[in-house]
Amino acid sequence: MMRKNKPVEVEIKETETIKDGKTIVCHQLFIGKKMIGEVLEVDSSKYEIKSEESFVGIAKTMDQGYEEVLRNWNLHN
Repeated sequence: MMRKNKPVEVEIKETETIKDGKTIVCHQLFIGKKMIGEVLEVDSSKYEIKSEESFVGIAKTMDQGYEEVLRNWNLHN
């Protein structure tokens, strides 16, 4: 039996964090009250992807980072 795909609303909150002494932009992705991952803008073409405190990988764009966080979340839920 196939499970129906339900639309899930993802909220993105922009914060700043300090990494290696530099202030960088961090986008946190939430589903409901649960943070499912973060995308940190290391530089203009390097985005670090974290999912629930573990390192996932590097993306070239913020959007690719979002997709990777969601893909990772889907695999585990």
